[in-house]
Amino acid sequence: MSWPGRWWSEPGMTGPDVISQAANQAGALIDAYLDDDDPAVIVEAHGGPWKIVPGPMGWWAVQALDSGYGGWHEIPDTAGWLGVGDLEPDRIIGNLLDADELASNWREPGDRPVSTRRVPDEEARARLRADSDDVPGRPYVLGDVGPDD
Repeated sequence: MSWPGRWWSEPGMTGPDVISQAANQAGALIDAYLDDDDPAVIVEAHGGPWKIVPGPMGWWAVQALDSGYGGWHEIPDTAGWLGVGDLEPDRIIGNLLDADELASNWREPGDRPVSTRRVPDEEARARLRADSDDVPGRPYVLGDVGPDD
């Protein structure tokens, strides 16, 4: 889940570097990928890793599963909105750490919040396999996703 346009590098916007600093201060930082094209901050929250990424209308979090090869799989159906692009970094982290639910798509009628309850690893792998089945000819191999996917 990434969003083109690099809005996070514009003046006045909250960048991934300060989000990673806020996560570190909160004791939640696992890793940070500060690439200008596809940044991500990996944090520990609600019993497992979450990947914080830029998306439509600001910063989003999605539960993640370690690929074992230096990257992270985004677990389907776990993405939630953390806040607008210029929200203070400690609030972005706090919104994830303190929430029981996150908005999944607040612009759509009938939006249902996403629980921050940790998806067990076995269920996460099953979701990843099912998600890869949607791409004809692409077999699912755990560990085939790098830090930017």
